[in-house]
Parts: sequence; structure tokens; C-alpha cells
Amino acid sequence: MEFKDVIAARRSRREYLDRAVEVEKVKEIMKAGTLAPTGMDKQNLRFVAVMNKEALSEIRKNTFGGDDLFYSAPAVVFCIETEETSTTELNVGAAMENMALAATDLGLGCCWIHCARERLNADAARLSDILHLSAGEKFLECLTLGYSAQKREPKEVRETITVIK
Repeated sequence: MEFKDVIAARRSRREYLDRAVEVEKVKEIMKAGTLAPTGMDKQNLRFVAVMNKEALSEIRKNTFGGDDLFYSAPAVVFCIETEETSTTELNVGAAMENMALAATDLGLGCCWIHCARERLNADAARLSDILHLSAGEKFLECLTLGYSAQKREPKEVRETITVIK
């Protein structure tokens, strides 16, 4: 796929086939996250993929009260802050978009789950155990990954571009 086609094809997917995602694809997606720009080149993010059904179930049960905020995705990538900086929010946004585009390019569906931050950090100790977080590390965002069960048409985009010559 050409880059412009990847951008146009990227859509949030909330229904996944019951099919495992290949580890190599998940690693490639996380690598795309590491290649995102970071303010002052701090590189203050790391990524943890959970592909184990029991671990994902444990996270759902203990932090979401059983709600499936991961939409039954077979893999979830967690973005972790290793050092607090003034540009962390920008850094994580760039990394998440890189990973979403990489997932699309690899034929996978994905969904950036921002609302998980508050709910997962409410039980930070338990999440730290599951994700093997070090002292001072903090969960920021997560991206569900899987083979999409949805067929979605490209969305109509409002005209928001102005060029001043």
C-alpha cells in the first residue's frame, strides 16, 4: 500500500476475528512506535504487548470491572512512560499514530483506547505487576490489535484545509 492509502485506510476497529496476531507483526508495530519523534529526543516511552488471553482477562477483570474496553482484541500494546517530560503527551500521540498506521499497513485492525488510562491507573499496582513496570513508570495509552471483523468504508472528511499564498 502507498503511504497515502495507508493514511486513508486507517480507521478505528472495534470488532475482531478470533484469530491470533503474529508476534512478528506486533513487534513491527511496536518498532514503529519507537521510531516516532520525541521532544528533545528524550525517547521516554516503551511498549509492552500483551497477547496472552489470561493476562488480558486479568486486566479486564481487575481494572475494568469486567467491561471489555479491549473489544476482545487478541493483542493489546500498552504505551509506558519511562520518564516524565513536558512533551510526553505529544510523544505518545506521535507513537500511537505511527503504530496505528503500521497496523493498517500490515492488514490489521486497531483501536486507540484512551479511556483506559484513568481506569487502568486507578489500580496501578495491579497493572504494574501484570505489565512488569519498573518504579516510576506509568501507563499512558493502549492500542488494540487484531484481524478486523468489520468492513468500514472510508469516512467523509470535512474540508479543513486553507492555503494562503
